[in-house]
Amino acid sequence: MEANLTAEKLIYYRLNAYIPYSLPKYRQIASGILIGVSNSLCAEFKIVKEMGSSEDKSEIVKVNVWEKGNNLTIYAIYNPPNNEPDFTSLHITSKTVMIGDFNAHSPKWGYKDTNAAGKELEDLLNTSILELIYDTDPPTYLHFNRAQTTPDLLLVSSDISTNTKRIILDDPGSGHKPVIAKITLTRQHNTGPIHKNFLELQKG
Repeated sequence: MEANLTAEKLIYYRLNAYIPYSLPKYRQIASGILIGVSNSLCAEFKIVKEMGSSEDKSEIVKVNVWEKGNNLTIYAIYNPPNNEPDFTSLHITSKTVMIGDFNAHSPKWGYKDTNAAGKELEDLLNTSILELIYDTDPPTYLHFNRAQTTPDLLLVSSDISTNTKRIILDDPGSGHKPVIAKITLTRQHNTGPIHKNFLELQKG
């Protein structure tokens, strides 16, 4: 999130063993999304919403990933501060992941207040099969005033929630701590012993 990449600059990025996809930045600096998908996976990338396309300023991309009979739908989201996001364009089904910088306030994930984005996210959780993966986790963002909050969130559909672990890494210097979604999936259409394969998603 907030990759600050134009379409022209993307050609200079070389991610070993990964295929890069991007939503180019809008006019402001804090914009743009960069996605890397392992070249061992079959994937489909789609831009769902760009900043500036409506009154809602959020950015959303969708990645469908297929591996060993499993299909995951992954939404990466950047919602800028003081914006009220519209999630009605999202198609939430089984094996769905939402990860990103939501800038959404709610006591459910450590804030003392609830803002407009937090209300929208709470409504989404109450009206869909999505579940928040959060359990008094450490804050993911350090403000300039030294306050610590958690704008970086992970939501998954209920069918994979018990097999999902949220891992927070050290801050690489951006102020945000990267969030890893580690999801254990059972191999589909397998007549032999059950094997497990792991999918790791990183927001940072």
